[in-house]
Amino acid sequence: MASNVISIQMTEEQIIKVMNFYQPFKIDLENDHIKSFYKIDDCAITIYNSLKVVFQGTNAEKEANMWREIENIPYETEWRYTISHAGSDEVGTGDFFGPITVVATYVKKEDIHYISELGIKDSKKMSDEQILAIVPRILKYVTYSLLTLDNVLYNKLIKRGFNMNKIKAYLHNKALLNLEVKCNRHIPLFVVDQFTPEKNYYDYLKDEAKVIKRIEFVTKGETASPAVALSSILARYAFLKKMNQLREACGYNLPLGAGSKVDEMAKRILNEKGREFLLNITKSNFKNYEKLV
Repeated sequence: MASNVISIQMTEEQIIKVMNFYQPFKIDLENDHIKSFYKIDDCAITIYNSLKVVFQGTNAEKEANMWREIENIPYETEWRYTISHAGSDEVGTGDFFGPITVVATYVKKEDIHYISELGIKDSKKMSDEQILAIVPRILKYVTYSLLTLDNVLYNKLIKRGFNMNKIKAYLHNKALLNLEVKCNRHIPLFVVDQFTPEKNYYDYLKDEAKVIKRIEFVTKGETASPAVALSSILARYAFLKKMNQLREACGYNLPLGAGSKVDEMAKRILNEKGREFLLNITKSNFKNYEKLV
């Protein structure tokens, strides 16, 4: 579908031109983040202090493209999903130490421009420091569901015959179901950052009593859906917090990932604390564990 929310980053000189052009249509707003606001036929133009201009409405694309051509501004990839919808993403599935966190988030159509302002479209490229700084500012403005699967339960599921994708399918479905209850409304569309083909996803959930079916599976979902992008950074935030708690509880500076530093730390913990202690803070089906034990 054609986007009706389009954002363009401009220079100060370009902003002055836009403000002069739309001056007769200016509407006063009290908002610390907004520099100026204008309303013309079927399009609202918001200029933010960050020098980003957001065009919203049925004529948004027409107005935005006019300025792109006048100022020779390159076209940017817009959100594919611009209606109210929910999305989910997970973190921790590639980390030997620590839990898996899955977050589902609901985003209303009218909030998409604010999410664009946060600059989280390339959430996978954000540093952990940026995520830890930005998430506390937005938690109170979004409706989300967080699930955390610790290593003890993860390893029990592995023993029961679950693989990683089945575990992720279960967690995503549960998070989306919880989210719809929290929102207390029918959500028409769910977007999931694809990790397995759609058929496989539903096969994994065939024994579940309730399964969300209104899902579109999208690769690199965080670049297509603002709900997935938000879920991505919220899941990362929760994962980082849980990792810090785990480090403090076990007394080791546990590294992320599954590389050589992880192997070194796992060997140290095995020698100092034993197999059972190691198993409680790691994923038993990783090669890191097989090599040690």
